Amino acid sequence: MKLSIITVKNMLIQYVFCLYSSTLLLVGANFVDIPTFDTNQVTIQNIENESLNFQCISSRSYNGGNNNFSWIGKTIRGNNFLTFIRVEDNIRGSIITAKKTYKVDGALNN
Repeated sequence: MKLSIITVKNMLIQYVFCLYSSTLLLVGANFVDIPTFDTNQVTIQNIENESLNFQCISSRSYNGGNNNFSWIGKTIRGNNFLTFIRVEDNIRGSIITAKKTYKVDGALNN
């Protein structure tokens, strides 16, 4: 019994590592416009040599500010998703496509 537990544990560790390593840092992609709380659409250029347009599903403001909010959106076809949190000029989130998951992390240039 101990041997099978170790085998399952090793397989689980490999699976978790695979999931973790499949998240890529988003480099070379840019927001077309700086997102604000009331933005209905966010366009990101240069993901897999194309632009993705995300429509807002939900957004929530924190501390009553236009620069402190969370935002969730999806493409019209619904197969790509964007979620991020903006605090002042810093942004952190993810873009999930059918092929990859990208990490968004950094400062916005105003």
